[in-house]
Order: sequence, then C-alpha cells, then structure tokens
Amino acid sequence: MFEQIIDPYVDVSKNAQPPVMPVAAADFRDHVAGGWNAVHPAIRLRMDRLLTSQTSTVFEGQGCVHRNWFGWLFAQAARLLGAPLVWRQGNNVKTTVTVAPTPSGNRCWHRLFDFEDGFQQLVQTSKVVDPKLGFLDAVGTDGEKMLATQMTVWAQGDSLFFESSEYWLRLGRFKLKVPPLLTPGKLHAEHRDEGNGWFRYVLKFTHPLWGQTFYQDGRFRMVD
Repeated sequence: MFEQIIDPYVDVSKNAQPPVMPVAAADFRDHVAGGWNAVHPAIRLRMDRLLTSQTSTVFEGQGCVHRNWFGWLFAQAARLLGAPLVWRQGNNVKTTVTVAPTPSGNRCWHRLFDFEDGFQQLVQTSKVVDPKLGFLDAVGTDGEKMLATQMTVWAQGDSLFFESSEYWLRLGRFKLKVPPLLTPGKLHAEHRDEGNGWFRYVLKFTHPLWGQTFYQDGRFRMVD
C-alpha cells in the first residue's frame, strides 16, 4: 500500500518552457572543491546529464535502509517539514530515483523507497544554489520547503563526496541556523562509480550525542 507523504511526482519536463541551461548546473560545478575536472569521468558524465537535461532521468537500485531510535523520532517530527527522512528499515529495499528539472531551473531528486512488505515512501529534495549560503540540499520538489542543508562537495578517487556543514530553516527572507543537537546529525554521502554503468550510493547521518541516526547503502544504474 502506497502512503503518500508529500505532493506526488509531476513530470515537469512536459511544461511548455523554452529549453535553457540551468544556472544551478554551472554553479554546482563551481562548488566542487578541487575543481570539476577532479571528478571521476564516469561520475562527471552522469552528473552533467542530471544537471543539464530537460527531461527526467531514472535510476533503479536496491540496498539497505536503517535508522536508530532517535532517527525514527526525528523522521516523524520532520514530516511537518516535508518528510525528508525515511523512518522504515529494510535490508533489500528497492529504490527508484527520478531526477527531473524544476520550473525554476533547479533539479529535484524524487526517491521512491519500496519496502518488502509493500510500504512505499517518497522523499523529494532539490539541489539549490543560494547566493548567500551556497550549495543547498533543500526539501521539496523545487526546494520550496523550510528545511535546507548547506553542503560541501569534493572528489577523491572514484567517488564524489557530499557533507553537510549547517542546517537552515528558511522563513521568507529570514534564515535561521538550526543548532546541531536539533538536527539528525552531520550528513555524509558518497557516490562511487563501480563501472559498467553502476554506481554505489552510501548515505549516513551522525549525531553528536545519538550516534549514527540513519544509514543507507545501495547500488544503482540508469534505466534505458
């Protein structure tokens, strides 16, 4: 049974808008420490497509999804902010990731988690470049929700790494920094190329008091 957590996915590529090169694409590349050319060629090619394509790109994969008790509590509370965290657990969770352009030129990652018992949860976050805060992973189909995570990005070997530096609540023109103890913890993600079109994505949150609150590890490849 599908439980709709937030607004259903709409393929915005069907909107009648002239194709333009999104500003966020170039800005994202500028935020990679060490330069875009330091990124593994296969990841660079994959990300170039995701950041510039005017149509949706779909990836399918499978892996584990875990959280501790504090992660469960935080995921429940975060439902008020757009449900960006998965509160269920499983070792063989099928995941479909659809990356689509948004009306404002950002990119939204629509992640559908399909658990073995039939439960599904949709998580939607957008990559946004804020003129003051820099690169953000913001909740919502166009980053429109209040909660956003300020990110640093760097490349090393076969991997592209993402790590949170601050969490922010955006209230109109005002931005409030969230104290570390009131967050799910520091986010650390690794996108590692494994060849033949496959990549591994590992995501974890580590809280200063409650340890590893969330952990996800899966292998994906693009759907032709």
